[in-house]
Amino acid sequence: MRPSESVRNYTSTLRMYANFAARTVKKVCADTPARVAGSEEEKKAQDFMAAQVGDAADEVTREEFTLSPKAYFGWLKPAGVLLLLLTAVNILNIFFAKDITYAAYLWPVFFVILGLFALVENRFGGAVVDGFFKKATSQNVYCVRKPSGEVKRRIVFVGGADSSYERRYQYLGGQKLVSFVVIYPALGVLYNTGVAAFAIVQGEVTPLLSILYWVSLAFLPGWLLLTGFMNSKIVSDGANYNLTGCMTGAAVLKFMGDNDIRLENTETAVLFAGGAAAGARGAKAAAGRHPEYAKDDAETVVIALGNIRNLEELTVCVKDLHGAVTLDPRVGSLLQKAAEYAEVTVKTGKCPYGFSDAAPFAKAGVKAGLVTAVGTPLPESFCTREDKADTLELRTIEKAVGMALEAAFRFDEAGLE
Repeated sequence: MRPSESVRNYTSTLRMYANFAARTVKKVCADTPARVAGSEEEKKAQDFMAAQVGDAADEVTREEFTLSPKAYFGWLKPAGVLLLLLTAVNILNIFFAKDITYAAYLWPVFFVILGLFALVENRFGGAVVDGFFKKATSQNVYCVRKPSGEVKRRIVFVGGADSSYERRYQYLGGQKLVSFVVIYPALGVLYNTGVAAFAIVQGEVTPLLSILYWVSLAFLPGWLLLTGFMNSKIVSDGANYNLTGCMTGAAVLKFMGDNDIRLENTETAVLFAGGAAAGARGAKAAAGRHPEYAKDDAETVVIALGNIRNLEELTVCVKDLHGAVTLDPRVGSLLQKAAEYAEVTVKTGKCPYGFSDAAPFAKAGVKAGLVTAVGTPLPESFCTREDKADTLELRTIEKAVGMALEAAFRFDEAGLE
């Protein structure tokens, strides 16, 4: 059975649940706009969204975890300060050093450390980086609807409930400025590391080396820009990223509950994840807390829903975590078929904003997929003060809800093909 066959006037009914999702997003933005990971506002928003699901959920569970809200991108500020100090060492070498001192080795050492920090943060979930920042307690909130029969399958829709500290350069100049702020300092680190290696080989401060040191000062603006990457004084409302993802999943459960529908053998859940904008920390915690998701006793699919905004950019993603993680192609096929049934055209691509809540699940061996609707370059509203409820696109939410419903019904009927 398909969703359209389960109720009369399905088209108008689907629109009603899209409106339900949009109304809830607007209410959350009005009442708890600054939902930094680990804050009371984040928890209040999660509890409020769970309350809107209501009796459609047979179980509502909360799982706490610890995270460092400012670690993601926050490490760029001390990195920029250290780069300024290392440049000061270069200046001292120009005026006072005749032989190469041990200070010349600082650049290669810093290069290695900076590279490890970036690797740990972006590939391994910040296990080391988090240790340098203040901790907070966040939570994941699950709303679960049981099937009418034996649980043979499980489908979990995931959205991030928190909102992001503003990415200053995204707001000031969009993705082009962000790329410049990242690439310019990176080139400077490579240049200065090369100069340090040359200095160590030379063994003394030659006129050529002094010139190379002077040129290194051209990267000073890059170090300064790094220190201001994250604006911790302003928090995005996060209407599109990612309350739309939360409420698209919630609308699926609400539809089933209001219309007394239970899938035959598939447990359906929505996860309001904490710490999504802080590096998918909630998804990482959930993947670790639920190893059964990767087992075959009940075939489990996790579908992350992210930034449901631009219908023309509705995309089934095949890659995540900056292209380093491959999402399950069978889940991708399920979502493609669901889009076909929902009569919506989707693209195929990789996560346009670097990472999503699907990545930690995929890394843990869970069959995971991602649906998003934001193109590249990312809009200037992404993770900025401009991501407000008045920018919601109801038609996009409606199509995403229809697509999620089709995926759940088809998964119950045929599993992953």
